[in-house]
Amino acid sequence: MPGPLAGITVLDLTRLAPGPFCTMILGDMGAEHLLTPKQRTKK
Repeated sequence: MPGPLAGITVLDLTRLAPGPFCTMILGDMGAEHLLTPKQRTKK
């Protein structure tokens, strides 16, 4: 049985812990999620 968010795509642009955690919950509810790669910054 598909979840309530089946067919929804979530774009995760976050870097801190609450963002990916919420994305995980949305994925558990059936949403497809896309993660962006972390960018390296020059010091």
